[in-house]
Formats: sequence, structure tokens, C-alpha cells
Amino acid sequence: MGKPTHESPRQAKLWPFWRWLSVAREQLKAFLVRMQDDAALKQQVLAAATADDVAQIALKLGFEFSGDELLRASGQRFDRVTVRKNDIPGEYN
Repeated sequence: MGKPTHESPRQAKLWPFWRWLSVAREQLKAFLVRMQDDAALKQQVLAAATADDVAQIALKLGFEFSGDELLRASGQRFDRVTVRKNDIPGEYN
């Protein structure tokens, strides 16, 4: 994916950010695909308390995305995995 050729100065400033989001999204997808076929990994993820905890599990396996990126994917389906945010009563956002 190359840098856009026709862009405003604002777009030029934001390009590295958008590129990072795209890369993080691909990393998230790859992690979820791996999780589908690894029962132990799936149990680790399901036992994680926060999205940041899931991101740390993924990082140890070489996948780089943030807990925020995972939360932004809530409600979306990736292959056989649907990302869902757990709403915990009494949790502050």
C-alpha cells in the first residue's frame, strides 16, 4: 500500500497514522485467525480482564495492536471470530 499521490497538507500529516491503523488492523486479523485454531490461546483471551490484556497476549506472540484497536473492532466479524466488548457493571469508560 503506497502513499496517496494527491493529498492535502492535512492528509500528508495524517498519513503515518492511517498507515499504522491499517497495519494494526491486519495484525489484529492475523491474531484472531491464529486464535481460532489454538484452544489454549482462545482460553487465555477469554480469561483476559481488559482489551489491553489481550493486546499484551498478542504482543508476546508477535502481533502488534492496541487494546483501543481491539475495542474499535467490537461487533465486527473476522473469519469465524466476532469481536465483542464485555460490558462489566460498574466499569467506568
